[in-house]
Amino acid sequence: MGDPRDTDEIPGLGSRVDAVILNAFGRAGRPSYSNQGIAVLVPDRPVSATTGHPKPSDAALQASSVLTKPDAGVAIGSPIVNFFDRMLANAAPLVAATGSELSLTAQLAEQPIDGDHAGEVLRRTFGGYLRRNLFTPQVSIQIRDRLALVKAEFLQQPGMPVWMNTAATQAGFDIFRASKIWAALQQRGQINREFAEAMDVPAWLALLFDTIQRLPPKHLTEYFAENQVTPSVLT
Repeated sequence: MGDPRDTDEIPGLGSRVDAVILNAFGRAGRPSYSNQGIAVLVPDRPVSATTGHPKPSDAALQASSVLTKPDAGVAIGSPIVNFFDRMLANAAPLVAATGSELSLTAQLAEQPIDGDHAGEVLRRTFGGYLRRNLFTPQVSIQIRDRLALVKAEFLQQPGMPVWMNTAATQAGFDIFRASKIWAALQQRGQINREFAEAMDVPAWLALLFDTIQRLPPKHLTEYFAENQVTPSVLT
């Protein structure tokens, strides 16, 4: 393994020899049984040291430079890490949030204050695992309180129903989209229960389209050059 005659390189990684060795190291352990293992590197020029005079780690890495190289593995991250970092920042967490993060905010804000609260739910995610060195019980409480504050501030906006976050959670929307849909329905005029019971499928479909046309964006502009538009029944 790691034949020095393999002199070719892998794009973006460098030496194929180094990548093969590190890939083998990554296979140490047993899937589903142990996520750690022991790998032994036997270089062409072994480095010796004694227990009384151990070699500094920096010197050992320089002697076996393959250990400092990137392997051919795939780094797995979590978008929740960015959400977690913003929750701990002083700035409002929703300013730069994505649509998925806004939906996550609505979901977490519905968790109870005690017991399995939002901070504990977030801690059990893969993103929480990646930030496990920061995820102390105090940080978990801090996230819970921050989300409760975000929910309270949002619901304090004029004309915002107290059930808006619950409705957003049940619909799978983020709280901003749910509030825009509610505003569109308010603009159109609410449907009372007696009238709703008599509505058929075409009437509900008309209501859906009438609501959608009141939501942003209100119009579309051309963003393709004419030679990039694929002819279809709509063009």
